[in-house]
Amino acid sequence: MNSIITIGTFTVFVVIFLWIGALAAKTSKNTETDYLLGNRSFGKFFIGLSVGATANSGWIMVGAVGMAYTTGFSSFLIGCN
Repeated sequence: MNSIITIGTFTVFVVIFLWIGALAAKTSKNTETDYLLGNRSFGKFFIGLSVGATANSGWIMVGAVGMAYTTGFSSFLIGCN
């Protein structure tokens, strides 16, 4: 039963991502500016989401790994705050 739910959820996830990619490809102008900067058409909300995701990624890849190295097993408690 669990494997059916997992496969179904993963399938829905892949279909949604493919749909988003197809939609983006359809509205793209195929220019260098469009590829690199999204044709500067993103609003402040999406730029804020990008900044937050980048900051979290940096913390996870550098800060959390370094903290786990220095503090050991107690670093698993960071998620409790």
